[in-house]
Amino acid sequence: MPGQMIDLGSRALKPVENYITNYYKLWDKLEDPSAVKSWHAMNTWMSDYIPVAGGAYRQLIDDLYRNNRLIKNELQIGGETVDLRRLRANLLTVIAERDHITPPCQSENILEKVGSADKEIFRVPGGHIGIMAGGRTAPTMTWPHINAWLGARSGEVSKAGSTLQVLRSRGAANAAAREAGSFVDSSLQHTHFQTGRTARRRLNFDGLFLLC
Repeated sequence: MPGQMIDLGSRALKPVENYITNYYKLWDKLEDPSAVKSWHAMNTWMSDYIPVAGGAYRQLIDDLYRNNRLIKNELQIGGETVDLRRLRANLLTVIAERDHITPPCQSENILEKVGSADKEIFRVPGGHIGIMAGGRTAPTMTWPHINAWLGARSGEVSKAGSTLQVLRSRGAANAAAREAGSFVDSSLQHTHFQTGRTARRRLNFDGLFLLC
């Protein structure tokens, strides 16, 4: 499936905003170099299309969209049924209130299906992309809350630098994943979150967070 076709479907959800308003805003701020630079960076990222293998795309549409098999506990991966009740890790779900691609009603329902005892919904004003990259929402609400949520479920904390550094050994990560019923990439040893703060935390955390 060509990346351009996937992008066309997403943009068609808000055609006026994507094909007219977006460029009008650029025209209105042509004399502001920082605004033009930010627009160009976002537009370049949005236009970086990635094709998806046809079989994988077909399975994604059939299993998750048409038949809703994940929520029904009917999804098969590697010959095994995915049962969301087996997911017992601490869970934070971050929801954008004006997300038109992943509506809040979809993100909210996942909490009723998982087996986690510690689960939380954090609502953020903004849209699908603004939740992560918005100039106002992301640095002032999304990332500080994730930082605090992870910190409350973490071990040793040390100060220095400007990066929240999460260190997890391969064996410990896999053991925690098996215990929690979650999936972890065995090659994950160092994950960095840019926070814009003057603290580096060395953490051993037990939890997952979903950005929806």
